[in-house]
Amino acid sequence: MRKLVFLEMALLIIATGIVPVGAAPGFSCAAVTEIPQIECEALVAIFNSTNGPGWVTSSGWLESNTPSSWYGVNVWSGHVHGLVLDAHGLRGSIPPEIGHLSYLAYMNLGFNDLGGSIPPEIGNLTLLHDLMLYGDHLTGSIPPEMGNLSSMKLLFLSDNQLSGTIPIQLANLTQLTALGLSGNQLSGGIPAELGNLPYLNYLYFYNNKLSGSLPEELSNLINLIELDLGSNQLNGSIPPEYGNLTNLQMLALRDNHLSGDIPSTFINLVNLANAGQGYNGADGLNLDYNLLNVPPGYPEPADPLQVFLHQKDPDWQLYQPFQQVIGTGGGEITSGDGTTDIHIPAGALDSNTTFTFIPQGTPNHFSGILPYAYNSFQLTGLDSGGNPVAAFNLPVIVTVTYPWWIPENRLALYYWDESAAAWADAVTTCPGGEYTRDLDANILTLPLCHLTEFALFSTPLPTFIPIISH
Repeated sequence: MRKLVFLEMALLIIATGIVPVGAAPGFSCAAVTEIPQIECEALVAIFNSTNGPGWVTSSGWLESNTPSSWYGVNVWSGHVHGLVLDAHGLRGSIPPEIGHLSYLAYMNLGFNDLGGSIPPEIGNLTLLHDLMLYGDHLTGSIPPEMGNLSSMKLLFLSDNQLSGTIPIQLANLTQLTALGLSGNQLSGGIPAELGNLPYLNYLYFYNNKLSGSLPEELSNLINLIELDLGSNQLNGSIPPEYGNLTNLQMLALRDNHLSGDIPSTFINLVNLANAGQGYNGADGLNLDYNLLNVPPGYPEPADPLQVFLHQKDPDWQLYQPFQQVIGTGGGEITSGDGTTDIHIPAGALDSNTTFTFIPQGTPNHFSGILPYAYNSFQLTGLDSGGNPVAAFNLPVIVTVTYPWWIPENRLALYYWDESAAAWADAVTTCPGGEYTRDLDANILTLPLCHLTEFALFSTPLPTFIPIISH
């Protein structure tokens, strides 16, 4: 029987790569007097559920009766005060017993391989003021119980796979100075109640699926230094009250669906970094890839707002939609940044056609296994009678210039096939279509016969793309 048990354990290790863990032989929390037994047992549960023997180092853990000597554990006044195990090879999930560390003040488990959900018991840690769970693989929703963390000052859950909505209970964390939820799959609106966090300096919600309008209440966060809501699906106009955020040094609203005029109150945001002078050379203001109105003749040197925008985000206007009328004699449509050119030959149209070109930071539709590369845009057209133009009489020629670092031999322009609800290779919209690639100049050219949404993707390896190389 003993041989059979050992064989099963060996097979488990080979199949999963995880060493079965448990308290070391002879270790018992009953023998620990430095901290309460329930806190010791919580630490043991963390060790067991995160593959403790596989950590970068587990020095002292379950070896000595003094948890203060365990790597990453800080003990103060007879209780576990801190737990710092970031980038340490933790693999598994956060156990519910973590809620028994009721005197914990700071915890960093970021940049590990932690999965599963955040246990709601974490809401019991009312003395916790710093919580770092960024860069893991956490799933599920953010527990509303986290609204009980009344001492919280720094809360970072960025770069996980969290979903669901942002709980309004986070507005109870009135001591917060920084809140980072970026790089997840959060949806729904931004709770207006978050405008009641008086000490907030940094708010990062970028790279999610947030929708709805920008809450006017965020203008109450007068101590904000950085606000990044980019790469979401936010719509509507920018509240003019955001001009009250005069301490802002960085404001990023890029890659959304915001529309209308840029508020004239933005000239009050005098502390925004000038173009290229922000953190890591970023602009202090980023409004790219929205649906904002570009004033005629921009930039007008006599207009204070336009002068301000040109200083803070000098190329924002290049990434907004524009319209262009092309007649039966043909013409050219060129994106504001010059990376996409569409040549419409004579005879391709039956009448004067009003085209709308919408540059996009990311495609509107999920791409599945196709890795997004660059140059996403929508192209639509209305003929002289106001009817949608779905196809051309003759192929139009699309030329896309892409960055040097994209793996170009697998690069293809795809279009969104609405009927199939899937992406398809755009070269197939024209019979016998072929790509022409100038690998030295990083230019991709192809014929196009349909109008829809387009994006460059790296194609899966099995896919064959006809290529003519210069």
